[in-house]
Amino acid sequence: MDRNPQDDKNRKMRYNRIKSKSNSMHKYLRKKTAITAAAFGFAAVLTAASAVTFHTFRAAVSDGLIGIRINADGPLSMEAGGSLRLTAEGDYGTMTMPVQARWSTHGDAAVTLAGCKKAKECTVTAGEDPGVTEIEAEAEEYSATVMVEITEILRNPFTDDVPSWALPSVLHMHKLGVIKGYDDGRFGAGDSMTHGQVVTLLTRILQHANLTRDPQNCSQVYEDVPSSHYAFQPACLFEQQGWADPAPRLEADAAAPRAAVARFVHRVLGKTIPTVPSPEQIFDDVPTSHLSFADTAFTNATGIMTGNPSGDFGVQEPVNRAAGAVVMARVLDTIENREVKALEGYRPAAPQQSSAPSSASSSPSSAA
Repeated sequence: MDRNPQDDKNRKMRYNRIKSKSNSMHKYLRKKTAITAAAFGFAAVLTAASAVTFHTFRAAVSDGLIGIRINADGPLSMEAGGSLRLTAEGDYGTMTMPVQARWSTHGDAAVTLAGCKKAKECTVTAGEDPGVTEIEAEAEEYSATVMVEITEILRNPFTDDVPSWALPSVLHMHKLGVIKGYDDGRFGAGDSMTHGQVVTLLTRILQHANLTRDPQNCSQVYEDVPSSHYAFQPACLFEQQGWADPAPRLEADAAAPRAAVARFVHRVLGKTIPTVPSPEQIFDDVPTSHLSFADTAFTNATGIMTGNPSGDFGVQEPVNRAAGAVVMARVLDTIENREVKALEGYRPAAPQQSSAPSSASSSPSSAA
């Protein structure tokens, strides 16, 4: 039988298709085998790495504990009634990790420890009274301690709001009787502090620190500060000691600019607390020839009044009562931190320099 050329052609085409499929299958199998081998190799590497890591971990721990410390989840201070979580962390030389510890407390502040008998973490809860307590953690022969401060809860005693940045100073001054607020129960944080209020608050601070006594033989020396005015005694003290300018008026009920507050502070403390005079300009608005240069340099050097972020002092800016409370708190801190026991140049029985005719009434709205 004769071959049909077309049949030969068809057979060859079928053969080529089968061969092509076979080659593709071989390529696929080789690729899959390579991927599988790579996967097994990677798994083997991971297993080896894990074994090394576990071996390193066991070696580090087996080296033994060489120390312990206490970590806190926040600052080591809290308000009365608050809580703080502590963690005991062991030092194994090449690594650190939490360790079980025995927890205890020592100090004058009452606290309770929760879940701390033999634990890695301990929750400390403060009592109602402020103070300082020591927390100790012991693990094996090692121990660590931290001091935790319990602060008083800041409760505003006034009927109006006090800014949070000024609240600690306001409450501290109020607790000491330096700041008393208005007769209607308000503090008036945004109200301008007057000259009369400044000399009154400074007088109360000086008396609290046992640096001055009540002035004697006072008579009216400022026509705007009669004997019925709340600032009569402080004005008398400042006039007798030369801390206030000799003038017919104190401007007791007028807003006190920052320059006036700095002047009063400098005159009261400047002779007692020495500072290095600055030969160069400190604030943009107070050149060395300015009348307030020495006053602002002193309050800046002592940290009582440090100026504005813009670089100027703001000599003519009024001081509101919130900012004034902060200044007064810094005055008292400066006196206590410098351990001032007496004021240089203070004269307990100093006579008044002048007198002024009596004025009709006081300004009760300006009470300090």
